[in-house]
Amino acid sequence: MQSAVLAGDDERVLGVRFDVARQAYNACLSESLRRLDLLRQSRNYQAARKLPQGAKGSAAAKARAAAFREANEQHGFREYDLHAWAGEHIAHEWLGEHLDSLTVQKIATRAFQAVQQYAFGKRGRPR
Repeated sequence: MQSAVLAGDDERVLGVRFDVARQAYNACLSESLRRLDLLRQSRNYQAARKLPQGAKGSAAAKARAAAFREANEQHGFREYDLHAWAGEHIAHEWLGEHLDSLTVQKIATRAFQAVQQYAFGKRGRPR
């Protein structure tokens, strides 16, 4: 029969993994916010904001969406750009010794989604 209480070593390993995951999330969040700030300062983004919104599905709306998409791509403000950054900077450092690559990608996705909600004005600045 297996005990519901974790052994001392298991508890220590889980504590380390949670702490490393917290540090990885904060690093991804910081990088996402930095990229958002750079994006908002760019001329491409400012020009895209000045384009008329138009009705949903109209040519004006599609042109505006394409302009925002290009600005996001140019400044690396996309989910998979953050995955690449996290894989490069987190998975290959000492943090990567405690987290596998899928966990690092999931952490990066959560951080990006939080910043994206902030960028769209649906939530407050993540911290």
